[in-house]
Amino acid sequence: KGQNVSSDITLYASSSPYLINNSVQTFGASSTLTIEPGVVIKFYNDAGLQFKNGAKILAQGSSAKPIIFTSFYDDTYGGDTNSDAASTVPSAGNWYGVRINSPGAESIISNAVFRYGGKYYNGPWSDSRANLYIANSSAEISDSVFEHSQVYGLKMVNSNSSITDSIFRNNNNVSDTAGYDSSLLAMGGNPSLSKNSFVSNHKGAYFFNSLAAVDSNTFNSNANEAIYSHGQLGYYSNNSGTGNGINAISLSGTIAQNGATTTLVANTLPYLLNGNVITAASSTLAVNPGAIIKGWNTVSTSYLNIYGNLIVSGANFSDIIFGSMYNSPAKGNWGGIRLYSGSQSNISGATFEYAGTAISYNGSPLNLSNIKFNENNLGVSADAASASYPINVSDITFTGNAATTSPSELW
Repeated sequence: KGQNVSSDITLYASSSPYLINNSVQTFGASSTLTIEPGVVIKFYNDAGLQFKNGAKILAQGSSAKPIIFTSFYDDTYGGDTNSDAASTVPSAGNWYGVRINSPGAESIISNAVFRYGGKYYNGPWSDSRANLYIANSSAEISDSVFEHSQVYGLKMVNSNSSITDSIFRNNNNVSDTAGYDSSLLAMGGNPSLSKNSFVSNHKGAYFFNSLAAVDSNTFNSNANEAIYSHGQLGYYSNNSGTGNGINAISLSGTIAQNGATTTLVANTLPYLLNGNVITAASSTLAVNPGAIIKGWNTVSTSYLNIYGNLIVSGANFSDIIFGSMYNSPAKGNWGGIRLYSGSQSNISGATFEYAGTAISYNGSPLNLSNIKFNENNLGVSADAASASYPINVSDITFTGNAATTSPSELW
């Protein structure tokens, strides 16, 4: 209770359940907490586990004997610890959570269940607000469950952790004042997420300037976005979802940084341009066949602004789609793509539809092939500087646009 531990400790299933009572148990000095399969740890009030200064946790359960981190009031695991039958029930935020801020040490968590954590005050633990918080450290997490947290099931800051085959459900009991409101939040770092399930949270997952690799995850029945990514964009592939408030990978801010290449590949979920999405000068945005990019909220608020390089590499009209997020689309549902002075583009094998102006060239040369412009207010616009470059266009189709090019007869 409330001790600073500097030596290795093992928690045995034969002595379970364990109770941490109104205190934070801190492990430091490169110590290791090893937890046997089947152990239940319960936390009462201002209680939690903390790992720092090279300490780590090895919590490796099994499918038959998971390791449980939960509330003192939770009778589902470890029995009726407070012997009050059904007089009390657990709720989100009953305890702080597990906190790992231990550079140089890698924890391992498998077949574990984290429930009812995320408690915080303005001071203590206000930066975590999660069942499990990992900062400046890495953990290998698999086959685990994160549920009923006050805010986040899992929060990572500058972490390269891997999370596989895990479930995030029924988190975000209260809104985060920062507006992230997701079952998983990654800020910075290069985490990897694969084959996880996100169900019935506020947002599924939120990535803030994180170069995350996010592959083959499912997002169902989350109240808002399936995935929200602000700033530097990671790599998203084969992610799917249904029944979310916004069935999309929502993009905002500057997604491609100077000197870097960012690639959009195929997901069942489309990418959504949320506001003015920017690629910086000297960066490259590559859009691969199978990618679907959508906009919304009218022409004033949904643009892809290119200051670097844009490579759209389809072969046929249907390979890559830039279109509307709405079920009943119409002209002007979103702004379009704007290429600025100093930018370069090679756009082929794509359809652009339901935009205000699908592609605007502002001091940037035109390179278009195998493109269909459908139901836009305007297909292509080019200022005088853009029109002064050699215009390379071939196999362009216009259908249902209010106007095709500006100036007219651009090519």
